[in-house]
Amino acid sequence: MPAYLIFRMSNVTDTAKIQAYREDSPATIAAFGGRMLSAGQPETHEGPEEAARMGIIEFKDMATARAWITSPEYKKVQEARMGAADIQLLLVDGLPG
Repeated sequence: MPAYLIFRMSNVTDTAKIQAYREDSPATIAAFGGRMLSAGQPETHEGPEEAARMGIIEFKDMATARAWITSPEYKKVQEARMGAADIQLLLVDGLPG
């Protein structure tokens, strides 16, 4: 069953670090068979206005998504962007197809 990683990014304080993260993280995602499904500023239609940029990454399953999050490859780019923004990563199971 697929798994989805939803990310939120707000309060960017170091655009150079975030740009490097945007350039370096896709290769780590691809190495685990993940693919970016969306990224950008969401359009709010109900509830409080969403200020954070958001994105969705699909992995083949939760085990693979967790392996990516804890991998040395991702940890390297994650550490390089620390302190550059508020980032939230959420994992959720996909629905059976």
